[in-house]
Amino acid sequence: MEEMKVKTEGEGRESEEKVKIMEAEIAELKKTTVDRDRAEISVESDELSSSQRFQGLMEVSGRSNLIKNLKKGQGRFNEQ
Repeated sequence: MEEMKVKTEGEGRESEEKVKIMEAEIAELKKTTVDRDRAEISVESDELSSSQRFQGLMEVSGRSNLIKNLKKGQGRFNEQ
């Protein structure tokens, strides 16, 4: 009877240790996932910023070309 009690207690301690190890692994995986998600959000944010900057440059370039064409058109109109 005593041997069974000792064996059961030993198995219980082993199970508790395994649970603690698994909990530590889960916590580490959660941390890794959060870090990865933050990195992805940062990259997406950077890409969006680059895209927005590019679009802004295109709009400025388009406006500049429009102004140049209007000025050319006015010069021709004034010459006639």
